[in-house]
Amino acid sequence: MRVWAVVLGLTAVACSSNSGGGAGAAPVDAAMDAAVSPVDAGLDAGGSPDGAVVAPDASPDASPDASLPISDAAAPDAAPPAPDAAPAPATCPPTAPPGTEPAAGRWSLSMFHFNVQYVAGGSERFAEITLHNPNSARVTDFSEADMEDRIILESYAPLLDMLVAHPHLAITTEMQGYMVDVIAARHPQVLAKMQALAAGGQLELASIHWSDQFFLAFRLEDLEAGWARTAASFAAADLPLSPAIFTQEGQFGPGFAAWLAETRPGAIEVMPRNLQGFFQKNLPDAPLFTSRGLDIVLPRGNADATSEKSFNYFDDGELLATGGIDPYFGTAFVYRPAAVEAYAHDLECQYEAGVHVGRIADYVAAVRASGYVPAEMPPYLDGTWQPGSTRGALRWMGGGGGFKTHERDREVLSTCVAASDTLLAVQAATGTAPDAAVRDLLLGEVSDARGLNPWWGEIQYGLHHCGAALDAGRAALAAYATSEGWPGLRIDTATGEVRPDPGEPPVAENEVPAPFPVTVAEGDIRAPVLRWEQPLGDTHVWHLTVTWPAITVAVDAFQACLAAGHEAWACDTVAQPLRLVFPRAPGVIAVRPAFAPELETYSEADFQLGDDAYSDAVWLPVGDGWVALGNGFHLIKDVATTHLAFGFPAGDGRNGEVWMLDQTSPDHESAVWHFTVTDDPVRAQALADANLHPVVRWSGN
Repeated sequence: MRVWAVVLGLTAVACSSNSGGGAGAAPVDAAMDAAVSPVDAGLDAGGSPDGAVVAPDASPDASPDASLPISDAAAPDAAPPAPDAAPAPATCPPTAPPGTEPAAGRWSLSMFHFNVQYVAGGSERFAEITLHNPNSARVTDFSEADMEDRIILESYAPLLDMLVAHPHLAITTEMQGYMVDVIAARHPQVLAKMQALAAGGQLELASIHWSDQFFLAFRLEDLEAGWARTAASFAAADLPLSPAIFTQEGQFGPGFAAWLAETRPGAIEVMPRNLQGFFQKNLPDAPLFTSRGLDIVLPRGNADATSEKSFNYFDDGELLATGGIDPYFGTAFVYRPAAVEAYAHDLECQYEAGVHVGRIADYVAAVRASGYVPAEMPPYLDGTWQPGSTRGALRWMGGGGGFKTHERDREVLSTCVAASDTLLAVQAATGTAPDAAVRDLLLGEVSDARGLNPWWGEIQYGLHHCGAALDAGRAALAAYATSEGWPGLRIDTATGEVRPDPGEPPVAENEVPAPFPVTVAEGDIRAPVLRWEQPLGDTHVWHLTVTWPAITVAVDAFQACLAAGHEAWACDTVAQPLRLVFPRAPGVIAVRPAFAPELETYSEADFQLGDDAYSDAVWLPVGDGWVALGNGFHLIKDVATTHLAFGFPAGDGRNGEVWMLDQTSPDHESAVWHFTVTDDPVRAQALADANLHPVVRWSGN
């Protein structure tokens, strides 16, 4: 991700939903060794969970111009910026004698994280909606296919040409399976180069998901569906998959690692350096670590008797060949030869100095062949590659970005969960879900529809694709019910049982006192109503419904804006944050990591948390909704309606709370959150399991 500033004469700030992983074309090790990412200037710099966003689109790697305001009077025909890279020098700088050669050698590695959904759905209407300047459309607005093609031709293909011209260099590129499909369908010349370079050992291809999903928020079946499509895409394109794994937004977690070890034995995880620093800020450098039976490479420098390792590039792949310009720059996002020449020159100099400019898998093989035995990675939890500035999972699950006027995290998440639930039911009933619907589901779950800083078009992309998957799933259930002659269906997706829906009446409940206090954020103006109820005869379960009413003046203003002939997007305003605080045993973090089979309980003493955890919180996706509060109670959010991140503040005086925050719920709409509380751990797991494998009912009504 990068921030726009004074581009094409547009004094503007723009966004990518991809967080940047490094400092530029060839980040130095000093920058890569930072234990914790800097707090984003535009993301609650004071650490307050309800802090206001200052810059419209600051990023973890924000430029000095990140705070420039959006201009309403941009000049669309201004000249593009000059290339950032100077011509490469003719010779390499002098180097000191290398000294004793490490057992595994000296290595210069890379990770080019490509994302053909960088601007998910394209940028049509971007100038009008985001820059408030439709006259700039001819330099900013591209269709979905045109944007995908530009990413491939302007930023990816030039790297392949560099490798062809420098046959002793190798790089690692990561991309989703969908990007491979686009290349195979529309760019056969690019595919041919990929095939030749991969076969020759110069191009390492890493991939695990077909769409750039924020998969930690969803059920395992969705990740597995994406992996199956990815494997098929690479096989159809005759491209080899590396054992190296890096993921969209740098998603990483213990349950994911365990699944990966079972699904792809021998996989090598590349752990984001800032995530490692967030959970274990004092972890010493080492050639390699291990976790859940997999090798882990940290993208930071180390030098010892086993190996010398540095990363010559670790960032969004789209940025190098374009001189740091990302796809939101429109017509300025073009291949700049000087940038690639400078990078190639640097790699050649390293090669001449005896450094292996190679693939991650080859580096790991060399370390293992030296006899090195890696240490077990200390504890970590689900997270992303910029957990401080993105606030862990929050930015994709309730946290507002630079354009949070239009963000709808909870709406997109609930639509995707409903679609996933429905397709799971179709699978149970018929044996297979419609392929087109699964494709839409995976596209809709893309992280870019909810963060880092999605613009209106990307939010609509998520709603459209998950909505299409939901509609297709409902149509398939209707067809099945018709074929059976049933007026309705009751499908238990855990057991696979399918039977007519008897239409049982809801269980009677009584309103009861709260079993423990739940606090509303201080100064909240939405005045939520909290209602606690218990099923008759059941003293171990409580249902909590939190209703946030719409703000009357906001409703009136929104309706007046619509009546004046404006579209809804033009009538939206920045939402007031909604936040609840639940009590927990101090310092306890008890959740079931994404895809893990059991609840795991940690305390702060298990980690060496970075400063961001103490100024803010450890924000976790909790895809099954279950938090053991450690005070005898278990809290389970209803992921179908209330799928927001949970925050665990750290430090004395703060670590007795669990937060839930939504900065994306419009003031002119009411919001309802649903939770279940129980004091029975067995019931708690059953409720969490039901979030992942629910009973789905369908009725023709």
